[in-house]
Amino acid sequence: MICWERLTDSYLATGHTPDCNIRIWNTSNGEMVSLLKGHTNEVFVVECHPKEPRILLTAGHDGQVIIWDMLAAVQLKVFQIEYKDEGVPCIFDCKWSPDGLTVAAADIFGYLTIFGFGSSTPYEQHPEEQFFHTDYRPLMRDRNNYVVDEQTQLPPHLLPPPYLVDIDGHPYPVKYQESILKHLRTGTNAHSLSADRPIDDTEDYDEYMRKHFAQFDKERKTFQERNRRSTQPTAMPTESDVTPSLLGVMAPPTNTSTNDTAQDNR
Repeated sequence: MICWERLTDSYLATGHTPDCNIRIWNTSNGEMVSLLKGHTNEVFVVECHPKEPRILLTAGHDGQVIIWDMLAAVQLKVFQIEYKDEGVPCIFDCKWSPDGLTVAAADIFGYLTIFGFGSSTPYEQHPEEQFFHTDYRPLMRDRNNYVVDEQTQLPPHLLPPPYLVDIDGHPYPVKYQESILKHLRTGTNAHSLSADRPIDDTEDYDEYMRKHFAQFDKERKTFQERNRRSTQPTAMPTESDVTPSLLGVMAPPTNTSTNDTAQDNR
């Protein structure tokens, strides 16, 4: 792993797999400035601080997130991630926030762990389990050999914004869905709602998505009520179960049995 210190362009940090150490290099003469020792397994994250040229963040398969003074080769803070049931995770990615006050680490078990200054209250207001309903959707190749979503026959990057669901695939209330829309309003998926819909038409977009999620929430409640009345489990609704007129580019409903729908959702 390599990270260039971009504030002064004076240093280069490199992670080395065999010895799990981090080396800091002077970019003007190529000499090694310091050797950072502390990790006990492979290091796959090396991130320079966005505001302070001396500060470095590293993380890896030992579950450690270490903040360094890379020139003095001193560990400023060590966070050890370990879960009661799963044990020590392999950290796959870790990033600074733009202001450099917060660190977010993603691991092999699918957890996002956040370290930083301030209060945790804003994070506690959001559900702990956060998945998109499209996370495990199967892909396929069409007759032109393009990769498309198996259910909608659309390229993945053209799919409408996904629903936020829990680990069992149950969608959260609309208030949580709208928080996703705020981030996707000008993102890569914003143009997928309609070919002739301008991306910056935020009022029309917001109204469209409110109807989109309101209809899905209505269908979800209908399925839940049907589940309570029936002894046989019923699959949760997917895009093909929702009224096509509100989904725009979504494919029309297909005639599939309950078991087939449940298998697709898995």
